[in-house]
Amino acid sequence: MDIWISIVVTFVLVLVNGYFSMSEMALVNARHVLLQRDADEGDKGAERALSLAADSGQFLATIQVAITLVGFFASAAAATNLSDPLAQWLSGFNIAWLTVIAPGLAPVLITLIVSYLSIVVGELVPKRIALADAERVSKMVAGPLMVFQKVASPLVALTSASANGLSRLFGIKNADERQNVSEEEIKYMVTDNDELLDDEKRMIHDILDLGDMTVHEIVTPRVDMMFVEDVDTVRQAVERMRGTGYSRLPVYHEDIDRIVGIVHFKDLVAPLMDGKEHEPVAEYAYEAMFVPETKDLFPLLAEMQTNRQQMAIVVDEYGGTDGLITVEDIVEEVVGEIVDETDRENPFVEQESENVWLVDGRFPVEDAAELGWPVEDSSDYETIAGWLMNTLDSVPQVGEELALGGYRFKIQAMRRRRISTVRVERLDDPSPSRVDAVEAIDQEEA
Repeated sequence: MDIWISIVVTFVLVLVNGYFSMSEMALVNARHVLLQRDADEGDKGAERALSLAADSGQFLATIQVAITLVGFFASAAAATNLSDPLAQWLSGFNIAWLTVIAPGLAPVLITLIVSYLSIVVGELVPKRIALADAERVSKMVAGPLMVFQKVASPLVALTSASANGLSRLFGIKNADERQNVSEEEIKYMVTDNDELLDDEKRMIHDILDLGDMTVHEIVTPRVDMMFVEDVDTVRQAVERMRGTGYSRLPVYHEDIDRIVGIVHFKDLVAPLMDGKEHEPVAEYAYEAMFVPETKDLFPLLAEMQTNRQQMAIVVDEYGGTDGLITVEDIVEEVVGEIVDETDRENPFVEQESENVWLVDGRFPVEDAAELGWPVEDSSDYETIAGWLMNTLDSVPQVGEELALGGYRFKIQAMRRRRISTVRVERLDDPSPSRVDAVEAIDQEEA
């Protein structure tokens, strides 16, 4: 009878070991968002699970102490109470050599059997159960685990202090210092998640990247802004809006570095209908919002939402007008280009034939590279116009050409000293480029 009691006690201890293993796996893998949702609905189990997870170092130490103690007692109980009966049973076969080694073999066999049960029943199966429904298991085990944590707190405190002391001795950082998840880790988890669509992954990546961007990176430069002067009439402003397709225009006084407001088309409809079309447009403009080009996009978006502003004027360090930015510009960095009924499909590129394109000078070099064009990305420029000026190391003239990597880039039009249009042609038999010639001369001189 004593043998069966020992077997039952050993098996119960193995099950207790499994309980703690299951608890650990469930609490570590439970999604806190789901637990928080249940806790908000009054689920006490979810509240307790969140409380334990909030101090992961404490509950993991508690579980480790429990598993160690239970494993020790299970092995000790089995080895002490079952080794002699097993040795007697082995000797009963009346095999001389087996009878001789039975006293030493029995403890080894008992240890192997208990270890096998501990691995299968006390570790693998409970952890699989926990992984199958981590949130539900977490809520079930949280209560008893909190009670045990209070009872075992002195022993846990002693072992934790000892572990921390040894860790500091070897220069190992406290695990709590590594709890914060980095942006790169979030991106990796998003990329590795098969449940998210590709567009959803891209948007999450873009949202994270948006936090590192400033106004300067997406500003519409002043040379591309459309204005009305404060002395222009309501009729002139409306005609300008019709011609450009914009519903809002900045209003300036005397020069564009002195923006006095922004006028919206809807504010001009009433005076236009009431016969006040010759009144100055400045009377219907509202106060403009001004932001520095170094401002981060996230705070700016929040500020524009708070102030109910759709457009802001970007100023440089000297207070002059650097450009403008809209809420749509910021949102497009996340969701992609928003095309309305007044937009062309691609405002920067017009394909004339299979191998010829007319390109706006503002065409981003990143997009040009995606088309296979031999352009290099750099922090020194952002557009194909900037790349050409950097590559040619001069302000080019209309008609000037650059052959590079199987393509010919021809300056089609200039706007003052800015490249406004570039003709890009794919060559079947590319000739040596101006850049290649310059590099060859430099090498000969060297």
